[in-house]
Amino acid sequence: MIYSVNYEELAGKINPTVFKQYLIGNGWTQCKTKRDGVFVLRYKKDGQFEQVMLPNDPEFYDYSLGLFMAVKDVAKLEGRPIEQVLLTLLNPHSDVIRIRINNPEIETGSISFDAAVDLYENTRKLIAASARDVLHPRNFHTGRLDDSVQKFLSQCRFGQTEIGSYVILVVCPFVGLNNNSDKQLSISDEDNEEECAQSLTRQVTRHIVEGIKSIISATETKSNLDIPVSANFCDAVASICDQPPEAEVDIQVQWSPVVRQNVPAFSSVKLRRDYVAPLRDISKSLKPNPEQQKNSEQAKKIVGRIQDLRADPLPANQQSVQIKVVYLDEQGKTGTLTASLDSENYLEAIEANQKGLFVSMKGTIPEGSKNMDCSSFRIIAD
Repeated sequence: MIYSVNYEELAGKINPTVFKQYLIGNGWTQCKTKRDGVFVLRYKKDGQFEQVMLPNDPEFYDYSLGLFMAVKDVAKLEGRPIEQVLLTLLNPHSDVIRIRINNPEIETGSISFDAAVDLYENTRKLIAASARDVLHPRNFHTGRLDDSVQKFLSQCRFGQTEIGSYVILVVCPFVGLNNNSDKQLSISDEDNEEECAQSLTRQVTRHIVEGIKSIISATETKSNLDIPVSANFCDAVASICDQPPEAEVDIQVQWSPVVRQNVPAFSSVKLRRDYVAPLRDISKSLKPNPEQQKNSEQAKKIVGRIQDLRADPLPANQQSVQIKVVYLDEQGKTGTLTASLDSENYLEAIEANQKGLFVSMKGTIPEGSKNMDCSSFRIIAD
């Protein structure tokens, strides 16, 4: 190993109950024991037999060592590095996206600076595109990321890479849908597993592997996509695949060890450079031509009242404000739009909201969206 990592210390941070749930979900059986403070589990299949003891009392002097030895045995049985098993168990309320670039040139675990920056940025674009596909399904997403997608991305975290190839790990905690996308979910009782299984996180991670598999199948069989994806999704995948000819990209989701519902039959997809051209073609077919895009994003003007206003309560962080405006469209029907305003319009927005004043807004609204990229905002005088 190049870096010294205290695996025993890390193992001591694992919740033994989570570890037990993970093993049972993978075919292990819990055994009865007269010993207090210990879970005993066995695995027996196709001639393989393994038994582990999980200490569940932190007061044991060898508590961390006992958990580490169990992790080591499980990793060996699963044929996975200890680091991967530890990451899974230390983030039980998360799905982990693992993007591995298998290229002889980077077997030492290093990569050129520009290539690394591009890979991290394209990984973020892929996750953002998947979230937009889930929340706002359409062929092509334009404009800024809406608040729900931004909040979801803010919860995700990059993990450490691995030696032997270049790996990007993204830990995605379970968060709620739409307005609750900034609320992390946990498994405090069995009822919450269903909520996590249907969460925005699980839908996003499923969409990534299922969407890519659908693209691969459509490319190889010259057929239509089974899973609808956006042009943005295709562009992000194509950019990740744009590696040297001998390289292979493996995109895998390591599902939460405590949320077994709503999991597809597969968890990984492999891509090569020769998928780049088909991906670009699919993306092109999903995008409107320039004239259509221009017509769908023409500047629009609305007049209405602020229904809701959200801003950071700390004055030092009040650089922008999120507003929801109720207005009448050309047909006289009530509509709502959300927009983010910069600090220059912050006080005006607060005043209009407090006094119930009419406001005038001008900006672009992507087709089918309820978000305005606001370029002009003002209070209409009485």
